[in-house]
Amino acid sequence: MWSVLILLTSKAGVGEIMDKDDKLNEILSEHRRWLPPSPHRERIAETIVDGTAYILARGHNQPPLLVFQDGGSMELPTVRWAETERGWQLVSVAEESSPDQTRHRDVCGSVDEFKRLISEDPQNEVLYRLLDDISYMIRRMEKRRQEGRQFAADVLEAAQGPVRGPERVELADELLPRLRAYPGQDSDKIEENLDQIYEWAEAIRDIAQNLEYALTDYKIMGIRVNELFEQFRGGRNWDEISEDETPPS
Repeated sequence: MWSVLILLTSKAGVGEIMDKDDKLNEILSEHRRWLPPSPHRERIAETIVDGTAYILARGHNQPPLLVFQDGGSMELPTVRWAETERGWQLVSVAEESSPDQTRHRDVCGSVDEFKRLISEDPQNEVLYRLLDDISYMIRRMEKRRQEGRQFAADVLEAAQGPVRGPERVELADELLPRLRAYPGQDSDKIEENLDQIYEWAEAIRDIAQNLEYALTDYKIMGIRVNELFEQFRGGRNWDEISEDETPPS
């Protein structure tokens, strides 16, 4: 049941699915006011298309945030593609610290810089900011984990919704051959068995009606699951799972 419900959340077949270049161009066009210059803006757009970050709009004339699923968040104009302890990553070059402005996209990047600075420059004020960033990201990811747990519980509840029936398809398989014996017969034989023929025909109608009811109920279930998924996803691009996110078999 779970795998079926997850498939219901897919957007395949609902409108036209844009290819990656179209999505990149849409992001670059929509957010051009706040995006940093090239090549940083292209790296930001790619990260959003990959589904590991999204742009969160804020108040009027306030720069939006680039929010990472790994816990970090940065004001969009401050984001740069830069070399770090862990290779090339998106980082923030903002001088000031704030609760929603981290230097790195994840705890790992913050820990790596903390380890380097604590050994090379233990008086550096950035160390305090890195610890604040780590605390913020852990709290934020824990909040999302709680939301994910609630999402899973709501999906399981939706999957247990009532489905009308019984469909009794096997009865139709039994009755249809019986009815098949009457077309082509003379009218006297038809008249003699007409009540029985009608009874079987109406039984088949009931089977079909119950199937229609069941399909409607599953449709309602699927719509509800999709609503739950959209609420949990928010502004994130979750049209597909990247290779590094595929759970181990």
